[in-house]
Amino acid sequence: MSWVGLPGYDCGVCGAPSCSTAARLMEAGELGHDSCPFAEPEPKPGSPWVAEPSPPSLRRPCPSDRALVQAAVTLAGEGARYRPLDASLAARLMAAAGMAAAPALRGQLASARWGGVRVQAFASGRLGVRLRGSDGEALSALARVARVILPAAACQLCGLLEAEVAAGCSEEIWRSPCLPENLSSALGLAARGAEVAEVLGGDSGLAGAASSMASLREDGVDLALVEGVDRLSSGDAAGLWLVGIALEVERALKNDPRPADAEILSGVLSRIPDRLPDPEPLRGRAWERLSRGDRSARAVLSAANISASMRVLI
Repeated sequence: MSWVGLPGYDCGVCGAPSCSTAARLMEAGELGHDSCPFAEPEPKPGSPWVAEPSPPSLRRPCPSDRALVQAAVTLAGEGARYRPLDASLAARLMAAAGMAAAPALRGQLASARWGGVRVQAFASGRLGVRLRGSDGEALSALARVARVILPAAACQLCGLLEAEVAAGCSEEIWRSPCLPENLSSALGLAARGAEVAEVLGGDSGLAGAASSMASLREDGVDLALVEGVDRLSSGDAAGLWLVGIALEVERALKNDPRPADAEILSGVLSRIPDRLPDPEPLRGRAWERLSRGDRSARAVLSAANISASMRVLI
């Protein structure tokens, strides 16, 4: 069970693409607490926990150890409505980047060690790194970790994770990431400034990493996730899209798709970026079944989202 009493199926029956996003929308009063038919008892999320907005900052926390430096930033700007970070997913992303990471405090904190760097990422959006070195080294480490966990940050325009927006799960937001421009610049994230379909046409490695998941094997998803995180770590915003669709495939698999539904999803992945189906008829078919509590239709919804993601600007 997740920290608000949701089952962790990420099935989409409630209308949110994941239980994490459902929890954020419930906190914000935008999704009914009774919208999940699988939660027992009814989930009771609290109020959104959002850290004070803060650009990257530095301090020397220990007077007796002047080599120790701490850098911190808040991954949300003024007026944030949604809990800014899925700390459990952030821990997984840091692990994919080769950090020794784990969630803590019932999913409210992700902590990690990365060489001589200690990392803490809070669900409130506060991210901090501590190391012995120069101010420049601390800020560089902070920016790299922030890029790695960016898919787990919440878009403050819609409440979905940045990975979910990039993967086409939003019907309203077509730009990823949704971070304020000054924060995105501070993190050293290089946006391509083009739709996903155009980016894929000029990046065979990215298209190949996505198509490799067509076998619908968990190891293929894990490899795509690592590739996406590696790209983000180096500053390539296209990694956000790859992480997003890897999570979409994973969510489809965990809900036991029917063979025909798995074939639809596999077909979409194998054809990336060309000749993808119109996402709206697929979404309609998926929602008709999901509204009856048929979780196996999640694969069809994932196929629709991935097809829609071709229009997302990254």
